Amino acid sequence: MSDASPTESASTPSVKRWWPVIVAVLLVLISLGVRSTNEQVTAFDKAQTLEQAGEVEEAIVAYRWSLRWYTPWGPKHGDAAAALRRIGDETAANRPARAVRALDALRSGLLASRSLYQPHADALAYANATIPPLLVRVAERKGDKRDKATLLTRFKADYA
Repeated sequence: MSDASPTESASTPSVKRWWPVIVAVLLVLISLGVRSTNEQVTAFDKAQTLEQAGEVEEAIVAYRWSLRWYTPWGPKHGDAAAALRRIGDETAANRPARAVRALDALRSGLLASRSLYQPHADALAYANATIPPLLVRVAERKGDKRDKATLLTRFKADYA
């Protein structure tokens, strides 16, 4: 007669059978996390280089890519969000179209990185509130004759 209980002997083979699958899944998840973090840092470094070279439009795109490669432990996610917000704030007065592109990149990058929770929800709310008035200014500069209040209401609904 065996000293092992029926529960022990029945569960041991199934644990041994699933062990390679568990290890494989963990390895895939770890490699995805490492790749995402590496891509985030690479995109952020590229954005900084582009911005320092005066290529702000290309930097905006690279900062957005850095945001999209979100991992909870990623070191550059918050920096990329702050950089896009800074570009938007600095250019809002004289270049509202560029400010819209920067803040829209902030918004889309954050929405793309949403999962179980929304990272940097405060920055997303800021972009949603700031973009509509800037869009009205861009429309005015392009000669749009529609009523400003109507446009603002429409844009606010779009970014709600």
